[in-house]
Amino acid sequence: MEVLAHSFIEDLYRVALLQVGDRSVALACVAEVVSEAESNASQWRTQKHRFLWAARLLSQRLSKKGLGADVEKVALPDAVQCIFEVLRAARPEMRTGLALVCTGSVKSGEVVQLLSLRSRDWRVALVLFRDQVAALGLSEEGMQERLNALQISPEECVLLEQSVSVVKPKRKGWDKILAVAAVLLGVCVFVGWVAWEQWRDSPAMRMRRHMETFLDLNQNSGIAGLETFKGKAGETQDWLFLHGMEGAVMPEIFSKLSVVAARLLQWNGSPLALFPTLTPPGLLVVVESDVLGLPEEGAETGRAAFAGWSGAWASAGPYKFLWMMQADARALEQQMQRLSAGEPSQ
Repeated sequence: MEVLAHSFIEDLYRVALLQVGDRSVALACVAEVVSEAESNASQWRTQKHRFLWAARLLSQRLSKKGLGADVEKVALPDAVQCIFEVLRAARPEMRTGLALVCTGSVKSGEVVQLLSLRSRDWRVALVLFRDQVAALGLSEEGMQERLNALQISPEECVLLEQSVSVVKPKRKGWDKILAVAAVLLGVCVFVGWVAWEQWRDSPAMRMRRHMETFLDLNQNSGIAGLETFKGKAGETQDWLFLHGMEGAVMPEIFSKLSVVAARLLQWNGSPLALFPTLTPPGLLVVVESDVLGLPEEGAETGRAAFAGWSGAWASAGPYKFLWMMQADARALEQQMQRLSAGEPSQ
């Protein structure tokens, strides 16, 4: 089991035990994923990467076996029984992530990527879990100290080593050539796919799709819910507050825009504020950042374009502010320079 350090194997064991409540079942699950890690060790350069891969595989194994929520007989020390009960009450898809955070070996941001969780759902589950643990009088340090007491015994280590098996494939002659060719082809396809996905999921491309949606919503809504609002965008804070968008403070870059109307719609279960602008004609959008699904990095500000429209966005608190004008990118940048200089838009 040299592919994974003993501390990482024990963390996997704690994660499994916190979900199944049975030492023998937890050890069997760990043996299964460590065997897979042994067989695929060459795919990763570091122990941490192998551990994260094994943790994800462990989550999948526990999910397929349907363990965690229906455990009737639990054999855990009293010191961690309360943690097990809190974890048991969490949503099934969140349990492995919460157990990993309990061990202190994985950061919250890594859990979101590792288990492909929705960032907003994960934050809600994590805050709820921490509140419930705190209500039991446990700090994060105290919780980790209790979990560190859950260790694999020497006898269990022997059993675990005996149950871990690695199957090394043997290839001869043309099999090796075909295998190398298949690997090279796979690498090329993977690199192309990664490049495509990164381009398609970049902040600019995602915001481009949102621009299309917002423009369609504004056009198809007609005059429904449209209110007169003459003033500057920087004066909309009270209106936003009264319409349920508490804490929405217009970024300075857009505060000089001339707004002529306002309306509130519902989009993806969240409020969406639309402010038509007069000079130049355009549309200012205020929406919660979480519902946009933009990546966490590189999405605070940016530019996007769609069908003759150019847009610029900025972040403030939990909201994104997007201004679109029917012009090319050069005209947009000229307007943004005027706004940056504190001049009214023209």
